[in-house]
Amino acid sequence: MKLLVIEPEASGHRMALYVRLIAREAIRRNWSFLLMTTEKAMRHPAFELVKSECVDGPAIVRMSSIQPAKRLSPMHLLLSQNQYYQSTAAAYRTLSSNDEPDMIYVANLDMFDKILPFRGTPFGETPFSGMMMSIKFHRRHVGTASPRGSDRLFGHLFKRAVAIPELRGVAVVDESFLEYTKHHTTDTFTKVHYVPDVGHLKPSESQHDARQKLGIPADKFVVLVYGGLTARKGVSQLITATQATNRNDVAILLAGVKNQNIANELLSSPARSLVESGRLFQSCGFHDELKEQRVFRSANAVWLGYIEGFTGSSGVMYQAGAAGLPVISTRHGLIGWQTERHRLGPTVDPMDSNEIVRAIEMLVTDKSLCQQYSRNGYALARSHTPEAFGTGVCSMLDSLL
Repeated sequence: MKLLVIEPEASGHRMALYVRLIAREAIRRNWSFLLMTTEKAMRHPAFELVKSECVDGPAIVRMSSIQPAKRLSPMHLLLSQNQYYQSTAAAYRTLSSNDEPDMIYVANLDMFDKILPFRGTPFGETPFSGMMMSIKFHRRHVGTASPRGSDRLFGHLFKRAVAIPELRGVAVVDESFLEYTKHHTTDTFTKVHYVPDVGHLKPSESQHDARQKLGIPADKFVVLVYGGLTARKGVSQLITATQATNRNDVAILLAGVKNQNIANELLSSPARSLVESGRLFQSCGFHDELKEQRVFRSANAVWLGYIEGFTGSSGVMYQAGAAGLPVISTRHGLIGWQTERHRLGPTVDPMDSNEIVRAIEMLVTDKSLCQQYSRNGYALARSHTPEAFGTGVCSMLDSLL
């Protein structure tokens, strides 16, 4: 099979994990692998990880970069999605007949899923599929979000998009959507395929060595915040609550690329107080596998206290499980649903410092409960391996031709 994967962004897990694992499995199956991406993404360290999976590097189809919508209004969303659609379609038209793929996989269909019903396929007669990571219209039915006025509209747009003949399959990592489809067995959902999200870590260092490299004392109970460090991660709320614990043995480890909002937050009085008392540590920048393993190995728990209306999933949750770490998560949205369903750790309202304090102190003091959460997370992560993700996507693609 000649497979074209489309991913214009390299942030988070999109390139370093998802595209990389699909490339690995495609090459294992002796498929021809092409990647459509942007110059900006190719300059990101994550692109080097994809290149490492290919003997001579992946064949590249270049597309123009798009500035994601900064505002969340429906109009700005549609304008941004239309730009992604046009950039993708234009890049696809540059392919020669010799490079025309047998199947196209859009790594994140969310980038133009609301435009698809109006404009149809951007790939002519070539079959395509992809993953939708942020389906929300079902969440009120499964209890992971409050009803929204847009639910009916977005549900209708989803059905129209899936009805496009050239769109052969839609992959999802959302367990709650899988539950939803079981109770709504219509032709709409015959194209939906569940693929397990990825949780994988093989620490190569002891906790002592990992902490020594990061300058973290052995006696600290460390709560890790990992990934793209933005306000949405609830960093400010965790800092405020950690200071309020008045426990010198509780510390925060911020690991990843921080934006300006978080850089400013670290200048605040609560953050400076934690730094001065040796209770706030940082591991800045992009994390390769070794650095990733190091920060998880250094931690005792992982923070998933998302705010700002975020109701989606988090690959960090599965990484925490693979590392044998309990989570402290928001009780809202899919993360809260999964945390409670699999008993991965305490859930809190991230805007309530008292709840966060109680959750942290419970994990510090109740060793037996902490170990149970750890075992539950590890058991869940065993079905969310890199091999399971790569195989899941490629087996779906194989079945669609």
